[in-house]
Amino acid sequence: MEELGKDGFLPKDFTDPSRGQPVTTEPVAEPSAQAEEPPIQATTQAEQTPPAQSETKPDEFFENFNKRFNTQIKDENEVKEILASRQKITEYEPKVKLAEDRAKEIEDYKKQIEEIRNAGNSEFLSKPLVRQAFVAQQLLEKYPDKDPFALQEIAMADLTKMGDLDVLVKNQKIDLPTLSEKDIREVLLDKYGIDPESKPEEWSSISKAKIAIDAQGARANIKALTNGIELPKAVTTEERQRVADEALQRKLQATEPLKAEFTNFDKFKSGDFEFDVNADYKSKLGDMFQAMFIDAGMEATKENLETAKEMRDALFVLNNFGKIQEVIAKQAQVELQKKLDEALNNTKQPNTTTASDDNANRDELPGPSLSSAFANNRI
Repeated sequence: MEELGKDGFLPKDFTDPSRGQPVTTEPVAEPSAQAEEPPIQATTQAEQTPPAQSETKPDEFFENFNKRFNTQIKDENEVKEILASRQKITEYEPKVKLAEDRAKEIEDYKKQIEEIRNAGNSEFLSKPLVRQAFVAQQLLEKYPDKDPFALQEIAMADLTKMGDLDVLVKNQKIDLPTLSEKDIREVLLDKYGIDPESKPEEWSSISKAKIAIDAQGARANIKALTNGIELPKAVTTEERQRVADEALQRKLQATEPLKAEFTNFDKFKSGDFEFDVNADYKSKLGDMFQAMFIDAGMEATKENLETAKEMRDALFVLNNFGKIQEVIAKQAQVELQKKLDEALNNTKQPNTTTASDDNANRDELPGPSLSSAFANNRI
């Protein structure tokens, strides 16, 4: 066993006999009475405040632009969108102009309609387009076998201002609805020896003369189609009102007998049942007849009168259903009591006379009298 050194510790070169390895020992410092606190490190200002993020500097161009034009554009992308929308606006401008023109035309039509309502049809028929449209409609009804579009065109067009060749084409198109105007034109040009590719100023005077002669006959033929078509007579507002008043008076006179029968409604009858009609309901019958035969325009016939009377009766029952039901119940009760009396042979009417001292006027009750009953039972 190794000896301790002078200081009481094992020597530095001490060998552990069980392991065969030297054991190095270091002197162990004795613990102090109070543990020393770790040193406080000083914190710098840089370590306490996080580094500030770098702010993006605004574009001076857009900043000045926004100040000058009072806008809020931020970057180039917004500028590209504005330029793209400007191109769309250019495309929409013709459509907006067309819409504005249509709106103005509609407003003008509204004014014309209002004027027509106030002035009758005299002002309406004085308008050339309206007159032509009326003629076109009459032509379509008069000539159903002819080309309808060609008829409309000739009715709405001024033949004196139409070219000679165009008049010839329209004249043929009226009777040949299956052919196109292009084919008819080429046939006519071939008839007059004219090259279809040439211009009218290049045509010969002879060809122009032939076209003019034939066009005169075509105009006469087209004009003859409108013969017999008359425009309706112009009627002023006053005249129209006068005609309406006269028609109303004639209708009132024609329906007067029906009205008298309709308003003659003193009792509601259904079989053997009767119920008095109250004065309030009767006072409304005239207005009811007016609404059906005058305002609604029902024809004044016997069949329509019967229908109106059924409606009158049904409405009366609906308004007085509770009272009618009560009367029917009372009548049923009386009938039931009558049948019960007949079944019990209780058919003699009850005595309603006042009793008196005159025995001669007193009705005897059926069966033995009360005095005889006592007399027969004396003890």
